[in-house]
Amino acid sequence: MQNRDTNVKWGTISTGSIPAAEVADYTYYADGYLNTVAGSKELYAFKTEADYFPKVDTSLTEAGAYENTTRPSAPNDDVGSNGGPEYVEVGLDETLQYTYGGGGLGRRLEEEAGSGAALQEWTLYNYNPSSVEFYAYDQPQIQKIHPVAGLTKGGTFVSIIGYDFKYMPEYGIVPHCRFGDKIVRAHYDSSVRLVCQSPANAFVDDALPLDVSLNGVDWVATGFVYSYYEEPIMTALYPDMGSVNGGDEVYITGEKYSSHVDTTEFKCRFTPTTIDIPPKLVQAYFVNETTIKCNSPGGWSSAARMVV
Repeated sequence: MQNRDTNVKWGTISTGSIPAAEVADYTYYADGYLNTVAGSKELYAFKTEADYFPKVDTSLTEAGAYENTTRPSAPNDDVGSNGGPEYVEVGLDETLQYTYGGGGLGRRLEEEAGSGAALQEWTLYNYNPSSVEFYAYDQPQIQKIHPVAGLTKGGTFVSIIGYDFKYMPEYGIVPHCRFGDKIVRAHYDSSVRLVCQSPANAFVDDALPLDVSLNGVDWVATGFVYSYYEEPIMTALYPDMGSVNGGDEVYITGEKYSSHVDTTEFKCRFTPTTIDIPPKLVQAYFVNETTIKCNSPGGWSSAARMVV
């Protein structure tokens, strides 16, 4: 490909040019190939899982000499193909000229001049057969994430709700989430739901963008952010008793309280220990890094004790 400009063909219709100047020598090493993508250690999943499926493309030889270039994939407007796969082939789009009419097909152009013949063009796709496959998919659309904050030690299960999620490891389609600059594998629950476990992150100063990718290369900005907070330490509460009708302001003191939380999910839970009824949740309010407050719920008996 370095000797002349060539073309790449996607499936049976779309082709694109490959300038010879953009083709470089390339030595293949498996580890080096996997490390070409940021966060590659987390992205090994697609290769591991793809190994369970029969291979149709040609395996590359370790330390083998090849040629390499980067091209944008062609759009796939063929709805009936459901994304493919398309075979990717490299070759030439050769334009042939001929005349039609006025004396027949196949004569020299100069013999046809002035005879009413029409000049025609025909494109010959001169490509070598290939078993390399490419699958085109619609980028997923994200409508909601939950929860929007979690502990700095990580491990929070975050649901991503939307549509057009896919899982097809045989084509390298394995969903991932990116919290800021940290990439984790996503669990594919369905075409409308992914679940990602938040990675550990000590950054608590601001919310981080949450992105989603189905191939580990092309990322979709969800428009949502995720915040981290340190696990709070609760040391005391006051008052420690109140009306059975509720409504008392209860202050909980401690350390490492954070305002980087979803206020709709920021709750105090009052769990009774002396009567057999379910816990009650009420809204919690951030006061400062050492204090939060809740309004006590009502509906208790006079002898009820509980933990908060």
